[in-house]
Amino acid sequence: MIDSKFVKQNKALIKALKKQHLAPMDLIPQHDIREKLVELVLNDSPTAADRESSIKFRELKQNLEQTRVDRTKVVVFGGGTGLSNIIGGDSRQKGWAKSPFSGLKLDFPQTKAIVCVTDDGGSTGELLKDLPIIALGDIRHVLLSSIQLEKLQKQYGLTITESLQLVNELSTLFNYRYTNKPNSADSLLKKSGVNLEYLPVSMRTWIQAAITLCYTDEKCKKTLKRAHCIGNLIVLSAICQATSDWHQLFEEPFGISDENAENMYRGLAECVDMFGAQKDAVLPCTITPAQLRFRYTNGVQVRGENKSSEAQRGYPVDKVFVDFCGKPYVSAKVFNYIQEADVLIMAPGSLYSSLIPVLQVPGIADAVRQNERALKLLICNLWVQAGETDKSISDPERKFQVSDMIRAYDRNLPGGTTGLFDQILCLSLKDVPGSIIQNYAVEGKMPIYLDRDLIKNQGLEP
Repeated sequence: MIDSKFVKQNKALIKALKKQHLAPMDLIPQHDIREKLVELVLNDSPTAADRESSIKFRELKQNLEQTRVDRTKVVVFGGGTGLSNIIGGDSRQKGWAKSPFSGLKLDFPQTKAIVCVTDDGGSTGELLKDLPIIALGDIRHVLLSSIQLEKLQKQYGLTITESLQLVNELSTLFNYRYTNKPNSADSLLKKSGVNLEYLPVSMRTWIQAAITLCYTDEKCKKTLKRAHCIGNLIVLSAICQATSDWHQLFEEPFGISDENAENMYRGLAECVDMFGAQKDAVLPCTITPAQLRFRYTNGVQVRGENKSSEAQRGYPVDKVFVDFCGKPYVSAKVFNYIQEADVLIMAPGSLYSSLIPVLQVPGIADAVRQNERALKLLICNLWVQAGETDKSISDPERKFQVSDMIRAYDRNLPGGTTGLFDQILCLSLKDVPGSIIQNYAVEGKMPIYLDRDLIKNQGLEP
């Protein structure tokens, strides 16, 4: 029982607390207005809101959803699964083609993906055994994810149903990996299971010519003895066809000439356009072949992304280096897109083998910093990745936290994170389907912890 003495002693406190009014926005529990607005869009108005507030919440949500962003220029950096997932979904998954037109490209059709080209595993690794070329696997992956419904309809006059069927066939074709070399281009296409009748005539003809080149060209023919994804061969063929005297391309004494480098960018652009992605939707961060080199805190170095992913060193990664085969060449249009962007995004993905290597390409980090008007976002990884973020340098006994990721950028990039991003986007586990969390738990994966106070002390806003 509360006596009068207690009330008298605490009169000022009680009076002050009675004066405070709970604002309707306070019913959304997130920390700041940005997070509250995201929560509103994702989960609707709070159930505890009164009728008048609920009406205003619905109006605010509607205004947010109706805001036009289709002309907003977005550039995303990254590689592999993380980059393709946010662009338009993981195009390597069997079920992707059932809903291929979602993702960032749906709301921001002007999105450009600047892709890491240092992967050396899988079919890409097999190509590198025969040709000194950039990694094509992530480019293939992101290209499929970048296909847009509106572009297919406008370019080929397709219905929605026809567009879905087309993407399904392209997914089948691009992701098919043969083990034994088929005897001919027609045999290879037949083995893939693709039905070319669902493809527009111009696209069908283009694909047949690309595969035929791999069987008739002396340089390309030798790659067929190894297992490959057809999509990688198609991208390779597109690059080669755009380059005059491309046989000399890999024999130039001082690396790839500027003229041939631009031709390679042009060949890729034609490929991107042919398959229904927007102009320059997929751009390699450089056209110069390169290999990653990892240095661990015990001083041991490992060359190659694939080898590092399999290494059981027991020590955290200290630094990653990109060893280029000649002077790195980046097309001027890559820098132009970065400088003109309204939004610059570091995609989720492999910290040391996708994101940092892109920003280590000469000129790219500087171009990001020089664009002072763009919104700059780092999308934080949700899960700890074995071999990269499973051991913190500050405390090797624990996994990475978000602040560890920031310190990794500071260690590996001249100038650190200054001017690269000022906002960090983290996904709450409550927004992840339970089935996905369960699958990751079975695989022994753990979420990356957001140490919010440390992040703010580093001058960033999570």
